Amino acid sequence: MSAAEVAQAIVWTDVVGQCLNDAKADNPPRLIAGTVGKNMLIARLRFLGVQCDSTRHTIQGMRSLYLAA
Repeated sequence: MSAAEVAQAIVWTDVVGQCLNDAKADNPPRLIAGTVGKNMLIARLRFLGVQCDSTRHTIQGMRSLYLAA
């Protein structure tokens, strides 16, 4: 894997893991699908994006890749 792919894998691992932890913490557990799941992913990506410049650039690159598809 390239350095960019490794960075993307790390970001997605964090995002998905954090969203699953948030969902498990609720009582009863909430479903993280559809709009709720999408909003949780977006919120976590925004949170990570403001932490450091390199993470923000990685996320912007991921966004560009997915918008082009």
